Amino acid sequence: MACGELDGVVVQDGLDRGEAAVFECAEDAHQNGMGLCSAVAAIFVAVFSHDTAGRIARAIVRRRPISSTAQLAETVRGAVPGGARHGRIDAATRTFQAIRIAVNGELDALPLGLEQAIRRLAPGGRIVVLAYHSLEDRIVKVMFRDQAKAGVLEILTPKPLRPSEEETALNPRSRSARLRAARRL
Repeated sequence: MACGELDGVVVQDGLDRGEAAVFECAEDAHQNGMGLCSAVAAIFVAVFSHDTAGRIARAIVRRRPISSTAQLAETVRGAVPGGARHGRIDAATRTFQAIRIAVNGELDALPLGLEQAIRRLAPGGRIVVLAYHSLEDRIVKVMFRDQAKAGVLEILTPKPLRPSEEETALNPRSRSARLRAARRL
């Protein structure tokens, strides 16, 4: 990797703003040869177990057309089994996150963006990445680890930094944030 000219790069991926999306599917919609329920479930597997993703997908397909985010949220919450409803993050929030990740292709774009950012760092330059989802954080962790093994980066945060209880009380949206940093060698 050739060195660049930047002293620092900050990457904020998957910004968790409580964004919402609504989608409509034709009765005979197919994606990659899968039926509609399977195609919808494939989006949700990123943030739910396979069983829960399937339940949510079936509930959404049965309830179509869904005309508002409130209706989608209600459908999702009704489809999630009782034991799975008591997690830290609401099932509807996780569903909107899965849709956002799929629609924006976030997991596909992140490795390329990180690679380009690292390439442009000057020796001693730092890269700081703020991820809002464990899948995004894993991509960053693996990229940093591989670049460290190749002698390109020094990892400054062996474990991701998480917001304090005080910060999450003041800013509940920060609850899922994970920060990782590295320095160009």
